[in-house]
Amino acid sequence: MSAPKRPPLIGYFALAYGISWRLWAPLWLPALGVHGLPVPTHHHALGALGPITAAIIVSAAEIGRAGPLDLLRRMVLWCGRVAWLLIALLGPCLLLAPGLLAAAVFEGHAPVLANLGRSAEFPQCSAIGFLAYNVATFGFGEKVGWRGFALSRLQQRHSAMIATLWLTAGALITLWGVAVVLRVGLRHLASKPSQ
Repeated sequence: MSAPKRPPLIGYFALAYGISWRLWAPLWLPALGVHGLPVPTHHHALGALGPITAAIIVSAAEIGRAGPLDLLRRMVLWCGRVAWLLIALLGPCLLLAPGLLAAAVFEGHAPVLANLGRSAEFPQCSAIGFLAYNVATFGFGEKVGWRGFALSRLQQRHSAMIATLWLTAGALITLWGVAVVLRVGLRHLASKPSQ
């Protein structure tokens, strides 16, 4: 008698979390008092590749070589309308104006437009280089795993709305980011003077 097969989604989430949190360990362990681990430049981006890596591994275990090939094929499959492509490309630009206004109101001065597309983490990168980095790591690394693998499997059991709510508001993605929050949040809280 063979062992019962573990549901692919449970295995997927455990693996995605495990890969990412392990890669992020040098970043979040200092918030818990563990110091001295090497932290390469741009280290946090490696953790963003956990969801796609887990999706490839679990889909291969689930249905063999065809699983990862299907996942990769769907990354380049175009089945939308041009209007949605324009919204995806121009939407962020349209959101920039209210963002700049909000920054001016809350910061007390207008942001320096020359800094758009620049990052303190990547001062050597052009705006295009920074965009490419984010698309490769967070765009493909995260989204192919969450939306390409997990969401499609959740939709086998639930409507698109319920599946999306489980994935986002249901904290399945939110909990994944806790390791990064520990890096920033606990360090920030620990640096505040006690009153």
